[in-house]
Amino acid sequence: MNKFNFIVMVSTIFTLTSCNAGNNGYTISGTVEGTADGEVVYLQNRVSRQFEQLDSAVIKNGQFTFRGIQDSVA
Repeated sequence: MNKFNFIVMVSTIFTLTSCNAGNNGYTISGTVEGTADGEVVYLQNRVSRQFEQLDSAVIKNGQFTFRGIQDSVA
């Protein structure tokens, strides 16, 4: 393996490792038109042809945000 390939490989590993170090939180933000304040949006996961509710957020000024901690690697 030549020196350039080795440097690229090591740099990639360090970059990927540092991106995941200690940060397992997530934020999902969105905007919705034509909805009233106080309406609710749901974050759902599809499991075996059924939906599992993971979280909910209230719409305010046409915007919503989900925040959480990732408990496992998908």
